[in-house]
Amino acid sequence: MLRHLFSCQQSRQEQLKKQKQREMMRLVGVIVFIVVMLKLFKQLKFFSMLDAVMKLESTNKPVVRVKYRDLLFVAKKSEEDEVFIAEMEKVSWTFVGKYGRGYVFEQDGEELFVHKRQFLGLYDVYSIGNKEYFYSKTSALVQ
Repeated sequence: MLRHLFSCQQSRQEQLKKQKQREMMRLVGVIVFIVVMLKLFKQLKFFSMLDAVMKLESTNKPVVRVKYRDLLFVAKKSEEDEVFIAEMEKVSWTFVGKYGRGYVFEQDGEELFVHKRQFLGLYDVYSIGNKEYFYSKTSALVQ
């Protein structure tokens, strides 16, 4: 009888130990998931991009400007690069050339590099890393 009670108590302790291990694994999994999602949202500027996509889809504009840490222009992938180049020329930046996935524009002897990437495979994102410089060389009407 004592042996039976001892084995029941031992199996109960093992069950509690396994349950605690499962809870710890769940907690670690949730923390890792949250960290990865926060990194993804920050890296992709996800909410700003979704806002830009909604503006792009709800208007007839071929290119939409998004202000975040970087200055972004978003266009449908079906649009040609000339649409973005024309948008830059509207604000007095002259197209110099294309280098890989980047575009070089010039204004008053100063050059500006714009990096192009894709978003969700449906949109092209043109990123200007130094928006303060862009705005310092561009009229206040564009801001």
